[in-house]
Amino acid sequence: IKLNEEIECYIENVEDREGNLKVSASRAVKLKGWEKILEKFEKKEPISGIVHSRVKGGVVVQEIESKALLFCPSSQLDLVPTKDISHLQKTPLQFLILRVDKSRGNALCSRREILNSKLKESKEIILKKYNVGDRVTGRCKNISNFGIFFEVNGEIDVLCHLSDVAWSRIDSAHDFININDERELLIIAKDESKMQLSTSIKRLTPDPFLNISKYELNKPYPCRIVKILEWGMFCELPEPGLTALLHSSQCDHLKKKSKFKKKIFCWPRNNVPYN
Repeated sequence: IKLNEEIECYIENVEDREGNLKVSASRAVKLKGWEKILEKFEKKEPISGIVHSRVKGGVVVQEIESKALLFCPSSQLDLVPTKDISHLQKTPLQFLILRVDKSRGNALCSRREILNSKLKESKEIILKKYNVGDRVTGRCKNISNFGIFFEVNGEIDVLCHLSDVAWSRIDSAHDFININDERELLIIAKDESKMQLSTSIKRLTPDPFLNISKYELNKPYPCRIVKILEWGMFCELPEPGLTALLHSSQCDHLKKKSKFKKKIFCWPRNNVPYN
């Protein structure tokens, strides 16, 4: 503060013991900054701040213009939890105010909300490039018990559900594909609200059931047993992907029901003949 400079002050006491008016310049700056924080919170506008210091459970963020201090939890600092925050310190960042406690005079902010909104905007632009019926090439990124996740053009992740992997019965996607393998995919659904694309591999080939007319009733055909259950077996006909159920009651002429051990047999189709 320079001589004869005018500054804003907060009156703390009209008259002290010596009869002086007691004021505070720092408190005036804090209150002015707090008013700006409340205004930004009501309008849901982001603020610019720097990571001032690290505290238990998060960091203290200082708003650049008003110098007001806010708390940002560690979970709201980035998209993924990170222990090293040195690359975020002393750098102007965008934060969104989540909650304000007027009685205590503190505020809670988040950088993660800003990043998520930007990610959503970019994903909306990417999603407009793809339509139902398009054929794309995807790289296997992850395999789960319900399907396969592919990365398409390095910009969006899509899911191929286990039921859309192949026409034949598949118990585990690990038997069908490996990580980093590439497959041609058909986009079968587009959910703009969830920002998701559903794909299929099997729909790129004709449904084997369309050739069922070549098979006649009461005529023997060679089959390959692909799965055995307690109440029967699943057999694959020479038509790839065309499976039939052999119930335990149809295995022999005994009145007593046949019991099978619950085991799964999977053989490569090209290496083992039908028998």
